[in-house]
Amino acid sequence: MKYINGILRRMRVLFIGNSLTYYAPGNGGAVLHDLPGALERAAPGWRCGRVAQHGASLEEHRHDARVAQELRPGRWDYVVLQENTERALSHEAATRADALWFDARIKAAGARTALFSTWAPRDRPEVAARLSGLCGRLAAELGALLVPVGEAWRRAAAARPGLALYLEDGLHPAPLGSYLSACVFTRSLSGALAEFPGDEERAFLRQVARQAA
Repeated sequence: MKYINGILRRMRVLFIGNSLTYYAPGNGGAVLHDLPGALERAAPGWRCGRVAQHGASLEEHRHDARVAQELRPGRWDYVVLQENTERALSHEAATRADALWFDARIKAAGARTALFSTWAPRDRPEVAARLSGLCGRLAAELGALLVPVGEAWRRAAAARPGLALYLEDGLHPAPLGSYLSACVFTRSLSGALAEFPGDEERAFLRQVARQAA
């Protein structure tokens, strides 16, 4: 592999998750959050696929035929797992079992598992540590890559409480939240940080991503 402008080329990444990975509410509505697409735009040469369904848990994805189709040998370098927030908080043992199930199949396909550690809902900041802790423990157990997006969000919100990371629903990311998430992913997956264009707020978020990932 070669690096160009600090970003690993020809990276192939599959995302398995829900609307915290890709969010387009309503039939034919505008796409409000597209993390795989953001990574492709930031890092030319990357190819990012997705199997993302609104509200889906890893358990539901285990029975999705699209997942089986995508997890064929040689297709991906990383497969990113993103659990439903409420399921992660209320069914930790089941989340672990699903992660183990996926990890075995990801390794069989010649890829490495990456765990998308997501942010807490805006009105429940107290659960941030639980979400990060669960992903951290799973990453250590599986030998998976931890992508600490939730930790980056926590740091950004603590430093600048008025930063608009969330949409009005208090769960899905606003443009700045999507931007920060993409920065953490490029840093975690490649060891480098994409120089996304942006203003002073985005320069601050790039620095947060460097510190968190």
